[in-house]
Parts: sequence; C-alpha cells; structure tokens
Amino acid sequence: MNLAIIQARLNSTRLPEKAIIDIAGKPAIQRVVDRVRKSGVDDVAVAIAKGSEKIVDYIDCQYKIADFDGRDVLREFYECAEFFHGDTLIRITADCVCIDPKTISFVLKSHKPLRYTANRNDAVGGDIDGNDVEVFDFFPLLQARYHATEDYDREHVTPYIYMNYLTEYVQCSWNVEPVKLSLDTLEDYKRICTFYEKYGSDFTVRDLVKDENV
Repeated sequence: MNLAIIQARLNSTRLPEKAIIDIAGKPAIQRVVDRVRKSGVDDVAVAIAKGSEKIVDYIDCQYKIADFDGRDVLREFYECAEFFHGDTLIRITADCVCIDPKTISFVLKSHKPLRYTANRNDAVGGDIDGNDVEVFDFFPLLQARYHATEDYDREHVTPYIYMNYLTEYVQCSWNVEPVKLSLDTLEDYKRICTFYEKYGSDFTVRDLVKDENV
C-alpha cells in the first residue's frame, strides 16, 4: 500500500497555527489532505506533533499523534508509517496547501523500489516551492530511524535516505519558472486565499504560475 503522510504542527512562529488557519472555508491542513487525495494515493494520514493535538478537530482523515521532543521528526514520521502499514511512502508537509495532485501522481509513478524519488531538493532546486513531493519505501525509512545520528537527519526526515540510497530527481513536464506557493507568512496566506477564491479547489500549478498574483 502506498501511503501519503502529511506532517503537521502548530508551533510556527512566522504564521502562528497556520495548519488550522481558514482558507476559503476550510482549514489549511484539510486543504492539503483534499488535494493529496485527488492524486490517487491509496491512503492519507496526518502525523501530528505532540502539543499540536488540536489539529485533530480540523481534519477529516486518519492521524497519528507522535510522542517526541520536537526535534526527532524522523521518529514521528516512522511511527506514523508503521502504525498505518505504509509500504511506499509519500512525504508531504502541511504548508503545501497548493500541492498539485498531478505532481504527486507523476513522482509516485516514477518511483522504483529501494530508491528515493523526488521532484525538488534544496541542493539541486527543481519544482516549485510548495509543490514538493518525496517518495521512498518503508525499509530505507526503517534504516534511517535506527541509524541516522545527526540532528539534521532526525529533524528533516529524508537526508539519511537520499544520502544512502539511489536517488532520482524527476523533472515534471509542467515545471515553470520558480515561484513560492508554500504557506509560511501572512503574505503567503493572503495570496493563497486569493487563488482559492478565484479558482476554487481544483486548480493546478499551471493555473497559478500564470496568475499575476504569483
């Protein structure tokens, strides 16, 4: 089973409680869940950090609240994958409220067993900020869970995996000039609300990059 896991917490400093902020009538986290579901993944779960349990009241999907200290996000992600028996895992973050279902589907279909597949990476650039998709299998995640020792690896989940397994960065055919679609600041929030009000909930990244508000 492939399982999309969305990581969510409420301790953002630039935009407090952004995971549950209202976007055109729905909480931001539910907007992410809805868009991920449209990609055709088998199942969707939300990994909620301890202390952010209030998110449960704002989502319509399964969830796992992880008991961790705020730095070991790798363990949080692993516990969620294990709990819901995910074989192939799709990692999405809660600030990707404009995530394109077609991108998720494309990266998932491009994935090969025991590899790390993504459309964007901070080191190599790639797709749009806020349209980030990472796909990997449970076994590499298991290895990372028990063998990653650096704080950076524990905090960011996937560095140990892409440093120790075959890595493939796929170029989506709808890639365009880099723009920012992730939800981090009040300015991002206002712009994203404009998108949802203008296009409804079925827009694509192509729609947004053509918009003069980007």
